[in-house]
Amino acid sequence: MNDSRKGAILTALAGWLLLFQTASSAADMPSRAKDPPASAAVLRFDDVLKEARESNPRILSALKMAEAARERIPQAGALDDPTVSVRNEPGNEQMFGVQQMIPYPSKLAARGAAAGAEATSADARRDRMVLEVLVDVKHAFHHLFHWHRKIEINIENQEILQRLVRVAESRYLIGKAGQEDVLKAQVEAGKLANELVMLNRMKAEEEADLIRLLNRPTTGPLPPPEVLHVPEAVGLREEDLIALAEEVRQETHAQAARVRAGEEEARLARLEYAPDFMVGAEWGRMDGSFGPAGERWGAMLGVSVPLWFAQKQRHAVQEADAMLEATRADLRDIRNRVRFEVREAFLRVTASKAQLDIFNTGLLPQAEQDLRIATAAYEAGKVDFLRLLESQRALREIKIAYYDALLDYYMSLGDLELAVGKELPVHFGKH
Repeated sequence: MNDSRKGAILTALAGWLLLFQTASSAADMPSRAKDPPASAAVLRFDDVLKEARESNPRILSALKMAEAARERIPQAGALDDPTVSVRNEPGNEQMFGVQQMIPYPSKLAARGAAAGAEATSADARRDRMVLEVLVDVKHAFHHLFHWHRKIEINIENQEILQRLVRVAESRYLIGKAGQEDVLKAQVEAGKLANELVMLNRMKAEEEADLIRLLNRPTTGPLPPPEVLHVPEAVGLREEDLIALAEEVRQETHAQAARVRAGEEEARLARLEYAPDFMVGAEWGRMDGSFGPAGERWGAMLGVSVPLWFAQKQRHAVQEADAMLEATRADLRDIRNRVRFEVREAFLRVTASKAQLDIFNTGLLPQAEQDLRIATAAYEAGKVDFLRLLESQRALREIKIAYYDALLDYYMSLGDLELAVGKELPVHFGKH
């Protein structure tokens, strides 16, 4: 055997070795995302949520708004400040007086009850804001994980294509393939390199959004997020989730509190037909004398008369009644909308879970098997290089579609949490 023939055989053997290595790498289960090394820093999901609770400006604002609403309750039930007066009368007489407006009984109680209901509504709005921010953080975390996985798939496929280029070059040297096989693999690798630029930009944008939600001063980059897996089923039926939403949904509680506030305001509007009272006392002295002979005492009682009730109180009652009916109608609308939103989100979660099952039980194994068959056929010279590239590209696209479906599943879960008004159990770890 001459040297040139030995070289050709060795080159062919190296090509088959590279080809088998490529097939083995590409046929790894795509849904198994790689865990970062134990020593590497990762972005923990629970830590991110905890940081958002403590630092997000929208949450802090909602907390302070609810606190401010609570401070209005004692103000609403308090009397107006008294009026103190001093006047000089003819004959060198000085009078000192104090007056206090006292509302008709029950007016202060109605005002305090209305303020208390508004504070309860503010508490519910605060709780809603906390949940909305946490779901926004979850969405940002899931998107960040999604872009990391797409980048990982892109890099893996670039490595695979580099091996295919070397295989095609080896076959070309021994006359088993044309130069077009090499060019096709190089073009495909170039497309992936161009795609990687876009993927890195999208990842950086998602990092910036998450940093904004966490109120961090830095702009990134963040450590890679911990690996997610498909959560277990929520374990509740649609009717159970609707019942839970009717019990805990924050908008329902907020609007119900506004209805109670409106009822108190309507009662207060009717109480305005009743008079308020002004009481006062005066003490005076004549010629600068502080003796008993120079003192003068007085008392006064005044009553407000709702003389213009036809223009004021009557229309105020009608206004309060109309506002109360409007808030009641809004409450009915919110309850109807809650049921619809829970049903819609539940159907999305169910459909997304079904899609993931199809990927795991059908599409992914089939695409992996197709690549193995194409590899073996290319080795035997039964198919051309384009057929092998198509199988490799199909597996890559299915991997990407799998992570798209996983993202949609997590987004749907977040929407379900918003619809129910409560965080639902979601698990993280290997998958």
